[in-house]
Amino acid sequence: MEFNRLKPTAQQAIALAKKHYNLTITSIKPLDGEVDFNFKITTQTQQTYTLKISRPNPNTDELNLQTAILNHLSTQNIPLNLPNLLPNTQNQSITQYTDDQNQTRYLRILKWVPGTPLAYINPWSPEFLYSWGQTCGLLSKALQGFDHPAAHRFYKWNPSTVLHTRKFLPYFQTAQQKEIAQYFWNLFESQALPKLPSLRMSINHNDAHELNLLATQSPHSSQVNGVIDFGDALYTHTLNELAIACAYACMNQPEPIRAAQSLIKGYHSVFPLTETELQLLYYLITARLMLTVSNAAWNKHQEPDNEYLLISEKPAWELLTKLRNIHPQLAHFQFRQACNLEPNPKHHAFVQWLTQNQHTLYPLIDYTNHTITPIDLSVGSHQLGNNSQFLTASAFQQTINRILLNQNATLGLGGYAETRPIYTTDSYQTIGNQGLQWRTVHLGIDLWAKAGTPIHSPLAGTVHSFQNNDHERDYGPTIILKHQPTESLTFYTLYGHLSPESL
Repeated sequence: MEFNRLKPTAQQAIALAKKHYNLTITSIKPLDGEVDFNFKITTQTQQTYTLKISRPNPNTDELNLQTAILNHLSTQNIPLNLPNLLPNTQNQSITQYTDDQNQTRYLRILKWVPGTPLAYINPWSPEFLYSWGQTCGLLSKALQGFDHPAAHRFYKWNPSTVLHTRKFLPYFQTAQQKEIAQYFWNLFESQALPKLPSLRMSINHNDAHELNLLATQSPHSSQVNGVIDFGDALYTHTLNELAIACAYACMNQPEPIRAAQSLIKGYHSVFPLTETELQLLYYLITARLMLTVSNAAWNKHQEPDNEYLLISEKPAWELLTKLRNIHPQLAHFQFRQACNLEPNPKHHAFVQWLTQNQHTLYPLIDYTNHTITPIDLSVGSHQLGNNSQFLTASAFQQTINRILLNQNATLGLGGYAETRPIYTTDSYQTIGNQGLQWRTVHLGIDLWAKAGTPIHSPLAGTVHSFQNNDHERDYGPTIILKHQPTESLTFYTLYGHLSPESL
C-alpha cells in the first residue's frame, strides 16, 4: 500500500513536465523500473522522452554521477544513441521538487532511445555479437580519463570484488552448485586477484546486458546502436565492461567461448585489449556469473516468492556448468585468437626450440625397411574413392590397404590440417551457436603401417594420460606424453589408434 501511495500518477507526471520543462504531453505510458518511476511520454511536437521520477529522498550522489556520465558522453561524438538529458526551464539537468507528502524528489527527462532490446533479437549472429562488443569498446574508449567521486564505491555487482559473495555459499541448493562455486572462487583468488592491480581502471557503464542495449532490426542484419540505464556505473577495472557483456551474451549458447570471441573481436577493434586483460578475461566473466547466482541465492532466501530477482539465475548456472569443463588456458588461447594474435603465447618459443633441436629427435618409426608413400584423404582426393569406401572402419581399412598395394609401399603418410569427407558423418556432429555443424579438419599426422609396428617417442617425456577411447570413429587406445625440454617450455604429444597392449 505504501508503494502505491508513493508512486506518482500519470496526471502528476504530466503536470510536472509542463511546470518544469514547459512540455505539453499528448500521450503517456508507465514503464517498469527497479529504482525510479518511469514513463514514456510523447509531446505536442511529436518528440518522445523518458520521464523519470525518483523515490523520496534518493541518493543524489548516484543521480549526479549518471548525469555527469551522460553529459560527458554527449561530448565524445560516439556513434551510439544515448539517453541525453533534456534541460529544464532553468537549464538544469535534474529538477528537485517537493511532492504532496512534503518529501524531496528528483525529476529527469531523457531523450527516448529508439531500438529493440537485444533480448528480443533473434538470432544472435557472430556479426551481431561483434557489434555488441564494439558498443562496449566505444563506451570504454569514451570514458577514458573521465572520473567522478560517486563512482568510487563498493558495489555488489563489481566482478573484481566477487570474493565477498563467499558468504552466500550456505544458500546454494545443491552439492554441485557448491562445488562449482568453490571452484570459481578459488580460481579467481589464485589466478586473477594477484594480477588485478596491473589492469587498467576507469568508470564503466557496468551493465551492458541484453535489456540495456538496443539494436536496429532488419530482415538481414541487426546492429547494436543504443545504450540506456547508467544506474550501475562504477569505477572498476575497464575489462569488466567486456566481461559483463560476455557473461550475458554467452548464456544459452551451445558454444559460449565462440560467442565470447565475437564480442572480443568487436571490443578489441575499438579499444585494444592488453596481454594481461586477455589472460584475466575468463576469470572476470565467471566472476560476473558468480555474482548473479550468489545474489540470486541470497534473494531467494530473503524473498522466496519474488521471481523477478531470480531472472538470470538458471541460465547463469547452466553457463557456469559449461565453463567448469573448459580449461581457463584454452579460453585464454581462443580469446587471443579473436584478437588476431597467435593463440598460444609460447608458440614461437616452441618453434624456435624445435628448429634448433630437430636433429636430436628420434624418428617415430624405424623407416629403414619401409617404402613410403603419401596418402591423400582430402575432399579432392583421387585415391579415396566414393563414400562406400570409407563409411565403415573395415571398408576404410581396405581402401588404405589398396592404396599401399597400388604404390608398392609398406608405410603411408597422411597430412596435417587436411579437410576430409570422412568427418561428415553423425559421429562428428555437434550443435554450434548457429545450428548443427560437423568437424572437417584432421588435426594430426597419420602413419599407416602394419599392426604391431613399434612407435617411439621423439624425445624424453612422462605419461600424462592413457585411455582406450572406444567409441565410433574415436582415437581408440591413446597415450599422451608430457615433455618439458626447458624450464619455460612444456608441450604434449598424442598417440592414437594404438594396440590395446600399448596401454
